Amino acid sequence: MSGPTAGEIMNLDEASRYLRIKRRTLYTLAARGMVPAAKIGGQWRFRRSQLDGLFDSGHQEGGAHSTPPSVPTCDRPQAANNRAAR
Repeated sequence: MSGPTAGEIMNLDEASRYLRIKRRTLYTLAARGMVPAAKIGGQWRFRRSQLDGLFDSGHQEGGAHSTPPSVPTCDRPQAANNRAAR
């Protein structure tokens, strides 16, 4: 088994530039386990091929790209009608 190629392992700054997202956003996603990463010596490390895998159609880990769960909404017009009926 061969090791990672040059440029395959990226630090937080490199990975955030590669993904074109803010450094803090990537840090939060990594800390929540939503992006594949390893914390080594107190610093986050990212494998380029795993970051590329986030965009594969078969990826199902529930990262930032996934469809958010449905959120119940308040039915404002009905609520207004209920107040008027009082």
